[in-house]
Amino acid sequence: MEIAKIMLKDHLKLNSFLDETESYADLDLIKKTFSKFKWNLEKHFFVEEKVIFITLSENDEIINLVKQHKDILWLIKKIEESINKNEKPDISKLKQALDNHIVYENNIFYPLLDDTLDENQKQIILDRAEEILE
Repeated sequence: MEIAKIMLKDHLKLNSFLDETESYADLDLIKKTFSKFKWNLEKHFFVEEKVIFITLSENDEIINLVKQHKDILWLIKKIEESINKNEKPDISKLKQALDNHIVYENNIFYPLLDDTLDENQKQIILDRAEEILE
């Protein structure tokens, strides 16, 4: 299995939670589904930052991806503030930021890892990612 394949599968799961959240009008359902989204996104970021990124030398690409993670988490905090005020949140900025992040990872970052890492490095990443994401 390729790194790109397992991470793409997780990206699809994240998008489905976010789409489901957006589809609800009931605030209790929004809270519940958004909480699932956040938990799964945090696991995804953990895999990237604590499993994938540490196998690589720090470079501008890694620094940029970590910055994107922080920006996405800031948007999540703002959405949670709206939910805690019993307001239906606007998740459009989060969706756009996440979409941009996912497109970059799916089209450039993960295929590059699959092409450049040796089989041992890839297997370690895959084993740990499956352990956390499944």
